[in-house]
Amino acid sequence: MDGKLADSKLLASPPLTVAAKVAVLLPASGSSSRFSSSVSGAPCSTPAMPAAVNGTCSWTKLKQYQTVGEERTPILIHTITAFANIPWISNIVLMVQEHLVQCTQALLQAHLNDNCLLSSGRVTIRAGSETRHRTIQGGVHEISSWTDKPAVVIVHDVVRPLIDEATCLKVVGAASQYGAAGVYVPLVSTILRIDSEGMMSEALPRHDLFSSEMPQCFRLSVLEDAYRSASEEELTNGTECLALAKKYSKCQVKMIPVDPNRYFKVTYERDLLTVNAMVVKDRRSF
Repeated sequence: MDGKLADSKLLASPPLTVAAKVAVLLPASGSSSRFSSSVSGAPCSTPAMPAAVNGTCSWTKLKQYQTVGEERTPILIHTITAFANIPWISNIVLMVQEHLVQCTQALLQAHLNDNCLLSSGRVTIRAGSETRHRTIQGGVHEISSWTDKPAVVIVHDVVRPLIDEATCLKVVGAASQYGAAGVYVPLVSTILRIDSEGMMSEALPRHDLFSSEMPQCFRLSVLEDAYRSASEEELTNGTECLALAKKYSKCQVKMIPVDPNRYFKVTYERDLLTVNAMVVKDRRSF
C-alpha cells in the first residue's frame, strides 16, 4: 500500500473534504473492563463530581473520565476540544452511559463553558448502549433524525485524544470518494491463534496484517445502511465499523497509514501514562 501516493491524492482535492457538512460521533459508553483490571497501585485520577449534580458520579474506573495533562483535564474533554477546534466540524455527538448523562453534561459545562459548545448545540450528549455497535447505532439514529443532516460522519473513540486536522481531512476526503475510510498502523507483535485448550495452533503472517485505528469516516448513507442491516449477533459482539460498512453498503473502504506514536486507544494503564506524557509535551511545545 503506497501511503505517500495515497496521501498526495487525498490532499490534492481540499474542496471535496470541507464543502460537505461533517459531524463527529464519539462512542463513550464502554465499561472500561480491560482498563480497570490493568490499573495497579494508587487509583487513577478522575474529576470531582460537578457541583451542579446531586449524588455520586460513578466514573472513577472509566478510562474516558481519567484526567491527563498538567491541568488534569478528563480525556473526553481533550478529544471533544480537539474536534471543536476544527472549524469545518459542524456537530459533535457524545454517547455516554445513561446514568452518566447528567454528570457528563455538568462536566462539559464546567470545562467547555467558554466555547459555548453546549449552549450552541454544537455538542450533544446522548445515552449509549451496552455494546459498541449498539451505541454507534444509537448515534447514527440521532444524526439521521436531524433536519440538516451531514453528508459524512467521523466515528472516533473518545479515548483517542491525540488527533489532528490533517488526518481528519484525509479520512473525510476518502470517505466522500469511496464511501468509507479508516486509518491503520503496522502490527507490533505477532498474532497467534490459540485453541480452547490454551495451545497455539497458528502464527498469522504479520506482513499483510495491520491494526485498525481511528478516526474512521463514512458517508451518512453508508452508516445508515450498515446499522440498519446488521444482525443481532453483529450488534452484540462486533467491534469494527468498517467491516459492517463494507458488508452491507458494498462500498469501498480506503485505508490510510498514520503515526503509531499518536494514533492508539487508551485500553490499559500504560496507554493512559503515554497519553498523559504526550499531552504535557504537546502543551509545552504549543
